[in-house]
Amino acid sequence: MMKRTPLSLAITAIAFGGLFAAIAATGPDKPKEPKGAPAQQTQPANHSPSQPSQGESATSPLTTVRVQTISPASHQPQIVSHGEVTARYELDLSAEVSGQILALAESFRTGAVLPAGTELIQINDLKYQQALASAQSTEANAYVSLLQARQDVVQAKQEWSLAGIEGEPDPLLLRQPQLAAAEATYREAQASVEQAAYELAQTRISVPFDALVVSRYVSPGAQLQSGSAVASLMSMDQLEVSLPLSEAQWQWLAQDPAEIAVVLEDTETGQRWHTQADRFEWHRDGQSRQRNLVVALSPEPNNPLLPGTFVQASLTGEAQSALLAVPASSLAVDNYGQQVIWSVDGEQRLQKAEATVQFFNDDLAYIASDEPVDLVIAPGSRLREAQRVNRQSVQGGE
Repeated sequence: MMKRTPLSLAITAIAFGGLFAAIAATGPDKPKEPKGAPAQQTQPANHSPSQPSQGESATSPLTTVRVQTISPASHQPQIVSHGEVTARYELDLSAEVSGQILALAESFRTGAVLPAGTELIQINDLKYQQALASAQSTEANAYVSLLQARQDVVQAKQEWSLAGIEGEPDPLLLRQPQLAAAEATYREAQASVEQAAYELAQTRISVPFDALVVSRYVSPGAQLQSGSAVASLMSMDQLEVSLPLSEAQWQWLAQDPAEIAVVLEDTETGQRWHTQADRFEWHRDGQSRQRNLVVALSPEPNNPLLPGTFVQASLTGEAQSALLAVPASSLAVDNYGQQVIWSVDGEQRLQKAEATVQFFNDDLAYIASDEPVDLVIAPGSRLREAQRVNRQSVQGGE
């Protein structure tokens, strides 16, 4: 029999202690469930089968919505269109007679604004002076012939009376056809003088109206032909803007153009001009396929509006009654793609209604309605009809 030392006894005790600790930690095995038995599901301790789903719980907080009370009223639509400023008249000035250019006016430069009647070009007029002198000579001779023909008629009538011949004399004997020919020749000579004088005057080419010189096509010494273009001009006394409008926009406007106020704004500088409509065009534009409203205005010395400027126009339409002015942010789109608004009824429940927008002014949409509405401002995407909400009343503009 082996003798046990204290060290061997300590090691044996430690080994048995570790074995018992392992058995205690493992614990007894769980009994196996028979095949086919339903698995047990673990549920939270606070779960109740009869509890409402999230969002409908009587104990969960209500959704807070901002509500503004809006009443129907009369409003004037502001119609927006765009257009380019053009001159009332645009002209390619041309020569009516041929000849060599003797001189150009010093002011005849591109960009110059010239008053009506300013002389631009002087054409050599020698042959036109000669033509006028010849026409005047022909006219004088024709006048002498006319006087002689008249005297011949008087003398022929006297001779017929002295002859005592009964019956009506032949007109030729009374020299009446000769008088008619002389009168026609004299009228022709007068017309020739007028034509020659007109052509002589056209050797001096002038500005027909207050104009801006856009382009100059000639130089001193150039040989002009009748019909040759010499300059491109724009009138500066009145400017126009053609504004295309849809048929829906036309229905908001007054029938009299003078009653339509218009504000033009330069899209680059922000400068503004206040005016009114000038006339309606009763045909569709070939490019926009819309009818144009034409605005006319005179340039302002301290706030010039130049041809070629692109402007935005705001037109004030006739007042329309029974409209709700709602913030555009309150419009929503339902699952069918229709624009709708949300409101809160007396029971603090949400109601949805289709919104037919008549027009927009700035950040407001105008909807036809005869009744006031408690409108939900900026509705979220998770609202539901008949949902109870917490109402937070706001004032307009908040």
